Formats: sequence, C-alpha cells, structure tokens
Amino acid sequence: MFGAITIIGFLMIFLYFKVYQYRSQHEAIRRSYGAKSNIAIGFFFISFAINSYVQLQSSVAAFVLVAFVAFGGVNIFLGYKHFKALQPYVEKALAEKS
Repeated sequence: MFGAITIIGFLMIFLYFKVYQYRSQHEAIRRSYGAKSNIAIGFFFISFAINSYVQLQSSVAAFVLVAFVAFGGVNIFLGYKHFKALQPYVEKALAEKS
C-alpha cells in the first residue's frame, strides 16, 4: 500500500511541475520547473522499481529494479544538476518580475 501511495504521489508531483512548466512565462522559470519534474520522475521510476520487486520477487522484476533505479538515478542527478545551474537565472527572473 505504501508503495502505491509513493508511486501516485511522485506521479502527481511530476504532473504538478509539468503544468507549471507549461503555464510559466519566463524561459528560466520554465526550465527550472522542467528540472524539478525530471527529479520527480526519477523518484517515480525508483519507487515503481522497488514496488515491482517487492510485489513480484522474480528475476524479471530484479532486472526492472536495476534498470529503473539506474534510469531514475540518472534523472535525479541530471535534474538536480540542471536545477542548480538555473538558480541564478531564476532568481534574476523573479527579481525582474516583482
């Protein structure tokens, strides 16, 4: 039950950031929301992989676990790196906005 809640939670967070990415006016803020959504989808993949292995416990589920944890980890790492690189531009855009 906890696995399903985390999967749905991270998927909802991903959709939240994608909607705000679409609605954003400034390019730096839009890219920042895109980076946050990459982090959220990375956590979604990892929680999905762990949940599938816990539920199924087969060799296919183990392969899915390894592949999705690697893919999710790369998404989290690159999303965080991209988010940190965009921080000065986002702060500048927010200062111009207000």
